[in-house]
Amino acid sequence: MFTIFDLLKELNKSMNSYSSHVVAIGLSAGGIEPLNELIGELPKSINASIIVIQHLQRDFKSMAHLFLQKQTAMPVVPIENGIRLEVGKIYVLPENQMATYKQGCLWLRERGEKEKINRAIDILMNSMSKELGGMAISVVLSGRDGDGSKGSLHIGQQGGTTIAQLPETAEHPSMPEGAIEVGKASYSLTPKEIATLIVQTVMNKTTNMK
Repeated sequence: MFTIFDLLKELNKSMNSYSSHVVAIGLSAGGIEPLNELIGELPKSINASIIVIQHLQRDFKSMAHLFLQKQTAMPVVPIENGIRLEVGKIYVLPENQMATYKQGCLWLRERGEKEKINRAIDILMNSMSKELGGMAISVVLSGRDGDGSKGSLHIGQQGGTTIAQLPETAEHPSMPEGAIEVGKASYSLTPKEIATLIVQTVMNKTTNMK
């Protein structure tokens, strides 16, 4: 016999699960232009949540969500602590914050004073890999340091899709190169090709892209 307790158990299970793809896009210096190109190619109806992690100075007020909104018909919002992900939305990390993924939500904490090197991309991707497995997609765009390489590696090890910007197309190629060499990214593509691959992956279509 199905009781109210069984109903509550099933409801709690559904609230704590996330059955759609989650895409984490990490970028630093030189990453805005490829990000705009990538986002502009994604359809509004995409069955995935998009998270944008940009390296910023601690005291720099991020306006990225406002500028990015001009590139897409999808809603673009700053991440708030505990926000529940919805498909077809883009979430942007605020300045001086670190985000982790847990049970379909994003959780924020302040970047610590001892965290001299910004590892916001790795931190988010690592947390995604643990829960999302093959539903996680990592993208590493232009940047000067190696953030995103370990996160890409972890997502790939859990069956997720790992993508790096083609280094020749990046203003600062060290982050994409790290994602390829250390993170073992499965694909190295131009921003437009990255968008195509994301759509194909979300739709579970096979691809010959590399």
